[in-house]
Amino acid sequence: LEEAGVNFKSMESTIKSIVDFGKRKGVDVFMGEWGAVAPDYDDKLIYYTKMVELMGKHGLSWSVWGYTELYSGYVNGQWDETLLDIYFERAKYYQ
Repeated sequence: LEEAGVNFKSMESTIKSIVDFGKRKGVDVFMGEWGAVAPDYDDKLIYYTKMVELMGKHGLSWSVWGYTELYSGYVNGQWDETLLDIYFERAKYYQ
């Protein structure tokens, strides 16, 4: 599975190995400060959607950064409702 120039099957394998390591060591894993620098908005949405799904599937807590934006859901002085939907609607993967 490759979308937006990212091999998500490989990404999931990496995430799973990190989660498995945490379980063996008895610690929770936190995916801190991940994000995308993607010139194409649609690719950025695909990346964020897939990453939130993968992290939810593996029970990871996470935070996101926007790199060029102050906050990755707040762009040019307004909320990006599409990104916020990805962040919050994907929370269903945690239930």
